[in-house]
Amino acid sequence: MKLHTHKLVFVKLSRLMIGVILLYLSGCVYLRLLELKNQFEDFDQYIEITTDSTFSLFFKEPVLHKDDIITLSRLNPTRKIILPDGEEWVYHFVKQYKANAPDQQNPVSLIFRFKFD
Repeated sequence: MKLHTHKLVFVKLSRLMIGVILLYLSGCVYLRLLELKNQFEDFDQYIEITTDSTFSLFFKEPVLHKDDIITLSRLNPTRKIILPDGEEWVYHFVKQYKANAPDQQNPVSLIFRFKFD
């Protein structure tokens, strides 16, 4: 009887620990998202905008990790570029039109580039 009780306690504690670990791991992403949100609230201190030939946002103190981008978007990058000082991920989105839509002649696309150290 004692062995059965100890085994039951062990199983319950194991499940609790696994639950806490899973909550903690997924919670880290949400904490970093909260930190990103806070950076947007103090925009000038944390974010720089450039509009040379493209519109770009540069985060002075980036908080999201590479894995966070995949976790949140549920998409792998369209392209990964290995750089001497890190890595660049490119996400290329192209608007999908209905067949024979008048706007189909003017394709719209968005390109997101993430650079990681």
